[in-house]
Amino acid sequence: DAIELAANAILIEEEFDTEVFVGFVKYSKIDDKRPVIMDMNLRKGLFSVLNEVKEIIINKKIPKVKINEKKCRNCEYYAICTKD
Repeated sequence: DAIELAANAILIEEEFDTEVFVGFVKYSKIDDKRPVIMDMNLRKGLFSVLNEVKEIIINKKIPKVKINEKKCRNCEYYAICTKD
């Protein structure tokens, strides 16, 4: 959730020429909203994930996936991940 929020923060910063210092993640199921500080560690984490994705795409290598039925059940990629 925080990584996705960091990506959106960077897009907002670029589009509106401003800085984003904090964002919020809303968890509908538990009716809670939590702050996320946009620090350098979070941004580095985002770029680390982006680099991993880029390597997967460049090398055309499908990563190993640990299926979590509870999380994966309604995912649009479930059939791809469980294909073997």
